[in-house]
Order: sequence, then C-alpha cells, then structure tokens
Amino acid sequence: MNALSHNQLADPYSLTSAWAKLSADPWRWLLAIAVIAWMNAGIHGFRMPWQPLVVSDSNSGGGMRQLIFGTAGLLAITRMICTRSLGAACVRQLPWCLVAILLLSSTSWSSNTTLTVKRAGIFTLGLMLIISLVHSTDKPVLLMKRCVVYTVGLCAWISIAMMFIFPAECSSIASRPGLAGLASHPNTLGAVMFTGWIVALGWPPSVRLEMWAVRLSQLGIVAALFWTGSITAILVAAAGTMAYMILIAPPYQRGVLILLAVVFLATAAVIGPDNLKTWFFDTVQRDESLSGRDVLWAEVYREGSKQPVFGGGFGAFWHEGRGRELTGTWNPRQAHNTYLDVFVDLGWVGLLGISGLILGVLYSAVHGVIGRPGTPQRAAVASLIALAIASLGVYGWSQSFLLRLDQLIMLVLLWSLMLIVNRDGNRIQEEFVIDSAA
Repeated sequence: MNALSHNQLADPYSLTSAWAKLSADPWRWLLAIAVIAWMNAGIHGFRMPWQPLVVSDSNSGGGMRQLIFGTAGLLAITRMICTRSLGAACVRQLPWCLVAILLLSSTSWSSNTTLTVKRAGIFTLGLMLIISLVHSTDKPVLLMKRCVVYTVGLCAWISIAMMFIFPAECSSIASRPGLAGLASHPNTLGAVMFTGWIVALGWPPSVRLEMWAVRLSQLGIVAALFWTGSITAILVAAAGTMAYMILIAPPYQRGVLILLAVVFLATAAVIGPDNLKTWFFDTVQRDESLSGRDVLWAEVYREGSKQPVFGGGFGAFWHEGRGRELTGTWNPRQAHNTYLDVFVDLGWVGLLGISGLILGVLYSAVHGVIGRPGTPQRAAVASLIALAIASLGVYGWSQSFLLRLDQLIMLVLLWSLMLIVNRDGNRIQEEFVIDSAA
C-alpha cells in the first residue's frame, strides 16, 4: 500500500470531501449572493425605504420571499449536483438532513398538508443553501461572519437614515413606538440587530480596512438596537455578550463571571419569580401579562395536547385567523414561544429530538471545537455558541423562530450549528491553522 493510500485511510476527512469539490467550483460566489438575498428577503422583503409601513393581517410580500427562497435553494442544489458534491455534503450534515426528512414526513399526519409542504419546503431549501455555503470555501466561518455582519450593519444604517430622511410612517408604526426601519416591526428589527451584534463579537479582522468596516457596522447595529426600544432584543444581546465573555475568559475570570451569574440566579430565587417579574415589568413599563401571551400560551398548549406525540404537522397549526380563534381579541401568527410551537407542530418526539440535537452540538463545541483561550478560534466559536445560548435561552421564550428559516435568527443559528459540526477538510480546526498546528 503506497503512502497516499495509507494517509487517506488514516485521515477519515479525506475519504469523502464535499469541500474539495464544491470549493473548486468557479461559480461558488453565486451562493453568497443567494444567501444575502435570502437574508434580505427575511428582513424586509425588499420593501423600499420610502414606502410606508402597512400594518395588516395579510401576509404582504409573501410571493417575493417565496421566489427568493426557491431560487436560492434550487441554485444551491444545482451547484452541488454539478460539482458532484450533493451526496457527500448531505452525509456530512446528516443529522440536519434527517430533521428535514422529519418535517417533510409530517405531511402524512398534517392537519393542513398545504402549509406543511410549503413550510417544510422552505426549511429544506434553506438547509441545502447553508450546506453548500459551509462546503464552498476553506474559510466558512469567515464567510458566514462577513455575510451576516455586513448585511445587518447595512440594514442598521439604512434604518437609522430612514428616521431622519423619510416621513415617520416609513420607519415606525403608531401602535408600537420604536424604530422598525426596513423591517415590519421594532421587535423584528431588534432580532435582526442582536443577531448581527453577537455574530460580530468573535470577529477581529486582521486587515485594517475591514476592521473599520466591522466597527462601523457594530456602531450602527448598537444604535439601531437601542432605537427599536425592544426590551427583549436588548436582553438577548446582553445575554449573548455575557455568554461570549464567559467563554473567552481565562479560567479564573470565567469562574468569577459564573459565580456572579449563580449569585444573581440565587438572589432571584430568594426574591421570588413572581415578585421579580412584577418588579421587572414595572421598571421597563411593560404589561406583566406579556401583552396577553400568558393566555395565548395556555391555549396553544391545550390545543397541542390533543396530539402530544407527533403533533399536528410542521407549520400546520398557524393558518390564517388561527390567532383570533384562540384569543378572540388579537390575531397572533405564532405562540410567541418557540418551544410551544415546535411542540404543537411535532409533538414531544420532535421537541425532544431537536432539542437533544442542538444540545449535542453545543456540547461538542465546548469540549472539542472551541480551541485554546486567547486564540481567534476561541473567539469565533464562542460567538457561535453565545448566539445559540442567547437565542434559545432568552429569545425563544418570547418569540417563535426554531426551524423557521424565513427568519434571520434561525438562518444564522442553523448556519452556526452546522459550522460547529462540520467534519470536512475545511472544518473549524483547519480554518484556524494556529490552533491546529499547536
């Protein structure tokens, strides 16, 4: 057996490499354009800055978004087929491909087959797009950060400019004060901003020009986040920043930060959750009932308990007018709790399976991928983990986003998780050569 064959057998990453094929594709830059278009479709649906915001129960701009999602996903599948990397790439990301199969399979027991096919199809197309991006370059983490931070930063500065240049109805809505900007609602813009902020935390560019570009983006993101007035988004950004600081800190400082967090939680337990909840909402001048969400949660759980094992089919529950049927007063399009919505769609089987998959990815990140303290790899991976902790630990209790790739936060979260478990030749340890060599 020659040396080359011996090395191939000794190195499992060289046996079936999607990266070796897809990264050599001269048209791979189209994939970056496709994901940027996907992100913009999810943020604003290509509404022009001078167009007034319309508050309506109708799903305006849905056709344009579906066109973008379909085109981007089919482009990714086409590029992988042309480079003969589709099978290898899907094998590399097999757990998430199995999730897509679960969502598509739920059409067999769905209470609304049309909605399940459409929403499971969006997830599958987005998954294919992210898979192709992960394997299309030797620096997949850097590619993700550039696409996300620059897209969110540009969105932030345009949204800020809209406040001063165009009439108020173009950047805000009367029913909810705060900057909505390019998005449809201040809370929506807030989620976009905290996503960009946390991703940017672990990116110290080595080139001076790009460093200034990143800092300018971060400045716009912080300003836009503040002007949204979204308490939830600000809390998520703070939680993500704290998680990032704990992860990158040396052992002694990390222990101090964890101790402070434990003291805070213990104090909260002594004060009492109900008293703390009342004090917090009085301080931020918000409705303690979370604008009726506590009643909504009870109704959604009651409906989900009718099919508790496998749920009613992915995306089948929230048809037009469902929210008004449940509440009788307002028309929510989601449970405003990501775990409740997964439960009502996929039951306990889906909720526990997907939660277990994500926890397994995070465990592998902390114990095998994060790298040594003080290295670029540590900072980059810490930001990916921090995004997952903040979004799932804080944001998921007020908004539904899990498995919904039409929302920027889920697209970036899935992208981050897939980068962590990437075991191809361009895996994180190879991208950050300093740690690998050490």
